[in-house]
Amino acid sequence: MEKRILVAVVTILSSFAAACERTEVADQTVEKLRTLQDGALVSSANPAMRFKPDDAFEYVGSVTLTVKDIALAERHHWVVADEGRVTMLIIVQFEGFLDDADGQYNISLPGANLSGANYKFSPKRIDLGGKSFVHNTWAFDNAASARDNPGLEAAATLNMLADKGYAIDGELIMSRFGTALGDDRRHELIIFYIEPVANHGWTLADFPDGDPLTEKYKLFSDSVTKRSLDSFDITF
Repeated sequence: MEKRILVAVVTILSSFAAACERTEVADQTVEKLRTLQDGALVSSANPAMRFKPDDAFEYVGSVTLTVKDIALAERHHWVVADEGRVTMLIIVQFEGFLDDADGQYNISLPGANLSGANYKFSPKRIDLGGKSFVHNTWAFDNAASARDNPGLEAAATLNMLADKGYAIDGELIMSRFGTALGDDRRHELIIFYIEPVANHGWTLADFPDGDPLTEKYKLFSDSVTKRSLDSFDITF
């Protein structure tokens, strides 16, 4: 139930289509709209913004995906690593519907079930750089998601990290910020801050999917949320 709520609020895993024509278009979009300038990612549109992670993070690259044959997604990655093991990961994802596809992004707080044993939504939207974002944390099995769904965004990120010589634990916790863009809501921006659960002495077994919120997850969630907010600056 919790996973269905999370997917309904912000899409984090989508089908990957490797159509050559659309990949080429995506690459052109990346080159035109987003550049690295003085350690910051600068986007000229959808949205126009400047994103600067903390200096501890190293930019390691981007991937572009065709999502369910209806949208283009572009994911930029920064890591903090210890001998190749990622200890902190930031992903900034830009996504927009293709011109010939119908649809709007609906990123909103759930009407109920704001928390459970492995997830917690902030009860109000969070302001980042003057824009309003829905925020939640989620402890999840990324390795299983990538293994069971090799064409999805999680797998694309894992493959990119591996190509760069990095590995990341399977059991992760994310702090995620999402917002729809424009009056037509045809684009969205999602920021993921991710840490291995083991960094803090926990495993996913400590946060059973489907159970109610516990004080230990609340404290864990709040600490990850604080670190995520301290990890970057963003201006629009």
